[in-house]
Amino acid sequence: MKQNTIWTGVLAVASAFALLLTGCGKSQTAARDTSAKQNESSSAAETSAAEETSPAVEQADFQLKPYAMDGVGCAVEVPDSFAADSSRAAISGHLSFNGTETDDCIVAAVYDAKPEETFDAFQENDLFELLTFSTTLPQVQYFRETEIPNADGVSCKAYVGETLGTIAGKDAYVTILAANCPEENKLFVFSMRDMTGEFQNYRDKLADHIYLNQNGYVVENDQLKDAPEPEPLSYSNDAIGYQISLPEGWERLTDTSSSYGLETITSSFDNYDLFLNRDMDYTLIAAKSMSVSDTEFYAAIKQNQSAWVGAGGNELVTSKECTVLGYAAYQMVINHNAGADKTSSVAWFINKTGDNPEMLAIRYCYQEDSAAEFADTLINSITLQ
Repeated sequence: MKQNTIWTGVLAVASAFALLLTGCGKSQTAARDTSAKQNESSSAAETSAAEETSPAVEQADFQLKPYAMDGVGCAVEVPDSFAADSSRAAISGHLSFNGTETDDCIVAAVYDAKPEETFDAFQENDLFELLTFSTTLPQVQYFRETEIPNADGVSCKAYVGETLGTIAGKDAYVTILAANCPEENKLFVFSMRDMTGEFQNYRDKLADHIYLNQNGYVVENDQLKDAPEPEPLSYSNDAIGYQISLPEGWERLTDTSSSYGLETITSSFDNYDLFLNRDMDYTLIAAKSMSVSDTEFYAAIKQNQSAWVGAGGNELVTSKECTVLGYAAYQMVINHNAGADKTSSVAWFINKTGDNPEMLAIRYCYQEDSAAEFADTLINSITLQ
């Protein structure tokens, strides 16, 4: 009976952890409707005229409200009638907003930078495939290179364009801006779908409403400010019983309630912390009260290893029994191959015995192969109380 209870507890935690594995990378939307027909005959004169045409519909009255993307040197201003969508947030490298008009929406997202020669050759179809704001029969209204006036200390090249399509037989404007910053290894995409055209004055100046820098931004009293210079991070959690020291560029997310995918683990772990760096790599440290022998721990982990790895798209590279922080542990290295962004992770499961027994799960998820070496630095920066 005790063995079944142990395995059931481990399996519950494994299932929650596996759900997080499937969301390891930055979520990137699929290409737009392949049936879309491009109007490739727009001349430079037509482009200029399209942007300078007076709005055909009455324009919405709004104030601008700033939002900063956690851990990324990007912030945007959006009309105050748009509400933030909590299903997309910092951990996925997205900010998403829904308007009062059905299907009105705004999205800011960050991906890996394009090679300069690739972005220099960008065409209108490349731009409109960056985000899916699905409409039928979209016709290109304009496409051009633009400037980002609020790029502070960040070198970038940008394009902006607009299509006019339909949703359920109604006109829908889609305006997309892409700013490629090779030195920061980031491609910022900022886009709006406007069903009635009442936000043309906003769409026409989309480049004015995105802010880029190296250290990021904070919002205080509805005012956008530069984030403070990064400092090394020292943090302790008495409930879990650990201390950690991380280099500059890392921060602890104090509000993870809207972080994509993380809500699934709260019911299975007693406590957890999440840390994020500027490259959108992250570290999860979680604990579940559990008193088992080392033999029972290893048996349960191996019995449920498939659940730890998770669903399709995850490849187990290596796994081994080991000793971590003075306790019996099991390490797994996993590649996440689903979607456009490939990621890897190193996970340690630790059987912490003693006065306050618990199972610790420590997971480091990274996107660049060069970041793999930080796994050793990370685990050695943790001490248990």
